[in-house]
Amino acid sequence: MKRLIAEWEKQSFIQLILPPQKSDWNIYYDEILAYYETLIKLISKYTDVHLICEDEKLLERLGKNIRPFIKKISICKTNDTWARDISAISIEENGTIKLLNFSFNAWGDKYPFLLDNAMNENLANVYLNPMKNLNFILEGGAIDTNGQGIILTTKNAVLNPNRYQNKHSNKYPKKEDISKNDYENLFIKELGAKKVLWLENGFLEGDDTDSHIDNLARFIDKNTIVYLKSYDKNDTNFIALEKMESELKKFRNLINEPFSLLPLPQASPKYFNGKKLPCSYLNFLFVNNALIIPIYDKKYDRIVLKLLQDKLKNIQIIGINSLVPLRQGGSLHCLSMHFPKGVELK
Repeated sequence: MKRLIAEWEKQSFIQLILPPQKSDWNIYYDEILAYYETLIKLISKYTDVHLICEDEKLLERLGKNIRPFIKKISICKTNDTWARDISAISIEENGTIKLLNFSFNAWGDKYPFLLDNAMNENLANVYLNPMKNLNFILEGGAIDTNGQGIILTTKNAVLNPNRYQNKHSNKYPKKEDISKNDYENLFIKELGAKKVLWLENGFLEGDDTDSHIDNLARFIDKNTIVYLKSYDKNDTNFIALEKMESELKKFRNLINEPFSLLPLPQASPKYFNGKKLPCSYLNFLFVNNALIIPIYDKKYDRIVLKLLQDKLKNIQIIGINSLVPLRQGGSLHCLSMHFPKGVELK
């Protein structure tokens, strides 16, 4: 028996990666480090933090009193900070937690990635759990699950031709050698999927990932999907999100019943250096007994926090302003990876 573990299940720790200094972050490096300091302290109230960084001296820039909030520090060089897409993915098999190391090519060779792709192998001895390397490209932000064998994903990301053709290596399958069925079989074999729900629509301007599911639609319990909705017909995302909503209404669970659907409004447009930021309240992070929501503007923040608190009455809903990481195209969920109870660090 094998399954992909839902993000709201009991966690061992959250993994974060400090941005490398010689990266696109360096023009506002102090601002992103201040965000990480706030995030680490917030997460540590609910679960442990495993922090990966290129140099332990960077911790001094986070703040003198940051170490008590971090369970473990691992030194490893990376190209960037997107832990969701480069970290190992956890599955449960016959009561044991195992780690899967999928390959990564920066969402289709968009950015340097060789250090990111090597991170899990370089850190394999940090985890006590066994790790399996897979030559399929799959990012953690591209899939979501209800923990009961249903996987929610998008065709635009997982089946995008740029995920297969890789100029840096010939070990990955090429586009003509792979299909939707190949990935469904992969999800069944490696993630224990019983049903795969493929979204053909859904778009968020400014998102470099080719429409990752974690910006568009997420499970918050085994039968409830929250999703991004635009109420502005002039918005560039409006039509694609309307079509996505129609698809979600047609999806069925394992006993052929419709899912409970909860729309979350899109935030007011935000820009940085003339570029529209991909603000999505869907890029939230479950931690033990809480849900941390990226917030962007007062008008919609209050609405979203109330919608989620009304639905998830038994956990705490917390907002954290996440406009700074959005300057590089990602938000709270993109920056983090959950590791469930049963994963142990050395």
